[in-house]
Amino acid sequence: MEQLLTDNPAMRRTLAALLTPAVAVLNRKFALGLEVADLVTIGTVMATYIATSNWKAAALAKADAAGTAAAQQVLTLDDARKLLRENATTTP
Repeated sequence: MEQLLTDNPAMRRTLAALLTPAVAVLNRKFALGLEVADLVTIGTVMATYIATSNWKAAALAKADAAGTAAAQQVLTLDDARKLLRENATTTP
């Protein structure tokens, strides 16, 4: 199956970063009737999307690395039990 350009999260963030100022330019050139508050809202939404998408990608990478490290420590069922006992948290 053919991969779309927007299937890549980094490409989606790049497109959002490029299209946000383009809206302001198109609004001025074609008199779309967007107010300054509308442009600020669009910019805020896109900035939030880019920031949260970057945070999500970093969190997934960190979790994947932690999962890989944990999987390398567990080779047998006894290894898993030992690791669970060592990392178990108790509440008072």
